[in-house]
Amino acid sequence: PKTQEEIDKLLSRLKQWDGYFTITLNHFHEGWSLKLRENNYYPRIIVIFKPYEESFYTIKSFEIQFSSEEGESYEELYYNEKIDNLDSLEKELKDIIYGKDLLKSASEIFK
Repeated sequence: PKTQEEIDKLLSRLKQWDGYFTITLNHFHEGWSLKLRENNYYPRIIVIFKPYEESFYTIKSFEIQFSSEEGESYEELYYNEKIDNLDSLEKELKDIIYGKDLLKSASEIFK
């Protein structure tokens, strides 16, 4: 019940990006996740994970890479493992959607 309320609140906040992402909810033994796959030109996945027994969220973004031999593979662009509330998670998600992960990844390439 508490977990479902939390998921419903987050999904409600994600409605502002309807059409930009395909969202998949998964439940695991240790927690739940939302996978947001972008529906635009840049192939990217954003994953939000929340352990059942913890009060923090983890968010990661991945670039999707395609090859005829391997199919889809993923390269991690960015992560934040200790987001302590829904408001902070929403801010972090907005920052990632607007390119925070891509800028960080690009700056590491050009060091």
